[in-house]
Order: sequence, then C-alpha cells, then structure tokens
Amino acid sequence: DTRGRSLTLVNHVATMYDRPIATATNLARALDYLGRVMDPDEDVLVLYFTSHGERNHDLAVSFEPLRLQPVTPRMLAAMLDAAGIRYRVLAISACYSGGYIEPLADSRTLVMTAADATRTSFGCGPDSDFTYWGRAVFDEQLRLTFSFAEAFRRALPLLRERERAAGH
Repeated sequence: DTRGRSLTLVNHVATMYDRPIATATNLARALDYLGRVMDPDEDVLVLYFTSHGERNHDLAVSFEPLRLQPVTPRMLAAMLDAAGIRYRVLAISACYSGGYIEPLADSRTLVMTAADATRTSFGCGPDSDFTYWGRAVFDEQLRLTFSFAEAFRRALPLLRERERAAGH
C-alpha cells in the first residue's frame, strides 16, 4: 500500500510520456524530494534498482539515443546521504551488484543484491517481468513475510535451484 508514496523512474518508450526517465540526475532529484517529505526518525526508504551491472560495479542507465551516466556505489551513497535519508532498504538487481554492499551497508541500511561482487545474476530479458532474484524475493517470498531479510534468506535456495536448472 504505497500509493501516493511511490515513485518510479523507467527507461522505456511505452512510459516516456507518463513517468520520469531513469537517469543519475533524476535519481538524485527523486531522493532529494523523498528526503524532504520523509520523517527522518521514522520512515524507511525502499529502493528497488534493476539494471545491467558491470564488473566495476557501475549500474547501467541507458535509453537510446541518450548517453547517460551510470550509477556507481559511491554515487548512490552520496545521493542518499545528501538527501538525509537515514533508514534504507536497498534492493539491487544486477550483475556484480554485490559491489554495492560495502559502500552502502551500515547499521541503518539493509542492502540486498542479486549477485555477489564477482558474479553475474540471471533471468533478465525483454520478456521477463522479474529477474530470477526479483521474482524469488519480491513476487514470492515477500508474500509470505514482512521481513526483507527473511524473504532474502528464503529466496536463496530458490535461486540456486533456478540457476542450476538453467545450467548456470
């Protein structure tokens, strides 16, 4: 029930007139806005970021023909800090997304990633509603618990089985 308290940034031709596109600048602006309207002592930001990840831990932000700057772990940390958002659940679905854990995790931030810092993730594609990880955590396990950490823990065996079945 996040109606009126959710924001999506999407890079797709079907939504380009209805929703802001995902760029590093728009992400920083969105986080700044949310930081101003959130209660810093009580509210929790849930950021679900899904994209292509690079070995150097950049998250691709692309929308042809635009040339957009990727989002780096340190850049995202700086955006969140500048916005004054204290309590955070960060879900990053991308290859090599584990590179976001160390720069972002602290006593007020839960960082969940689809892969460790050295591995790819699986199940993405133009016909996919979710990646393997996104489906297991958000579409399946969060229906059974209110705990992000528990949903993540429960999703791990499902992910291992899906990757094994797909030959990864």
